[in-house]
Amino acid sequence: MEPRRLLRNPYFWGLLIGIAGVHLVRPLTRYEPAPPPVLHGVPDFTLSAASGEPFRTSDLNGRVYIAAVVSTACPGACGRVRDALVKLQRGYQHHGADICVLAITATPESDNPAALRRARDAIAADPERWTWLTGPAPRVEALVRGLFALPPDPAGTGDALLLAEQLAGLVLIDRDGLVRGRYASDELGVDEAFHRSRHVASGRGGRKQTRG
Repeated sequence: MEPRRLLRNPYFWGLLIGIAGVHLVRPLTRYEPAPPPVLHGVPDFTLSAASGEPFRTSDLNGRVYIAAVVSTACPGACGRVRDALVKLQRGYQHHGADICVLAITATPESDNPAALRRARDAIAADPERWTWLTGPAPRVEALVRGLFALPPDPAGTGDALLLAEQLAGLVLIDRDGLVRGRYASDELGVDEAFHRSRHVASGRGGRKQTRG
């Protein structure tokens, strides 16, 4: 068809307007998932990082973290959690996301800072983005109970570390030190944790309080 006849064709202009309309409307109709709600705050704690330096609740402020309970020797569910954290860290690095890993040992009696450093180096974890915590067992357990919302244990049985390890869960912590979600360490859970954490880190995951 000649160009002049094409320009006089009403079907041509209708098609052109239709294509333009789709591109204009698409940003308005694109689904934007709701930000994950604020579940609760992270309890106050002071533990030791792999560097041997103290790591406190206030050190969480300003960065988004994915936290989990994982020991240096990791059979079974613990190994799955470690692999999930490694996968997440690599994904964050690939996308340039400023999101860090907070690994909390389930065996603080054997995982001293030197053991944490060796384990971290063995999986080629970035020390700037991977913080591995240890310390006195009661302090570690108190942090784990707070992150996973486990009931208090006045008797101090230490079962929280075992339970959290068996749960094999991932915890999303925002820049204000607030827990924003918990996810499984299987493929679907890791995928959700990845996208939810990037949502929060981008600033689009504004706080949405839960109803109580």
